[in-house]
Amino acid sequence: MTLGFGVTSTIDPAMIQRLGPRIEEAGFSIFWSNDIPGGSSFDVLAACAGVTSTIKLANGIVPIDRVPAADWRDRLDRAGLLGDRMYAGIGSGKIAKPLDTMREAVSVIREETGRPVVVGALRTNMRRLAAEHADGVLLNWLTPEFASQRQQEMAEIRQHSGQTDPFLSAAFVRVAIGERAIERLRHEASKYESFPSYGKHFAEMGVSAFDTAVAASTIEEAADGLAPFLHKFDHPVLRCVVAEEDDDAYLQLIEAGKLTLTQV
Repeated sequence: MTLGFGVTSTIDPAMIQRLGPRIEEAGFSIFWSNDIPGGSSFDVLAACAGVTSTIKLANGIVPIDRVPAADWRDRLDRAGLLGDRMYAGIGSGKIAKPLDTMREAVSVIREETGRPVVVGALRTNMRRLAAEHADGVLLNWLTPEFASQRQQEMAEIRQHSGQTDPFLSAAFVRVAIGERAIERLRHEASKYESFPSYGKHFAEMGVSAFDTAVAASTIEEAADGLAPFLHKFDHPVLRCVVAEEDDDAYLQLIEAGKLTLTQV
């Protein structure tokens, strides 16, 4: 079992240049950055790559309608991310016929970059595509029990399809420490619940979005909340939720992850 550390792409890359060594020293195995309007995961990952030496790097994820498959080699090359630490993380975004397009994108990106490709997947068909064709899957908003079920599902699909290569099963686990960060977490959870596909996802689990996250008052509480995910899943990702974009807020989350790793 390993633990990842995840931030949004709107974080200041200069902050990651300061925090990157601390993230690596804490024992996190992969540094993840999603890709949202207003920021670039490639810039954030490049900042981390420049101040670390062993931690893996991953987009989590880039919609394929934002960066087409044919552009990936150039984007990784310009960011200095074509080395062996990189996972290319992609999602379907709002494209038509997402399964066909994503299947082709996985093949193109893997062939042109030489890097493993992780697919962000929510519904059954996309999870199956990830298991059958990609090098990993990134899941989202899950309880420990459902994360474990999804991981077993991936293993069974791969076994049935004769896949024997290494496969990364990863899942974002949102973690907030302190009242103001928890309020931001509630807002983010409410936003996701308003999306029909995620609304169905939460209904199937019988929990709210907020119930899948870790809302803590202290570093110790955050570590305790993360522990069940490490016990039940290969690679949970501590996805940071902060009230203020400052070093101290992220340092608390780094310490929570470090403490979790010492307890399991």
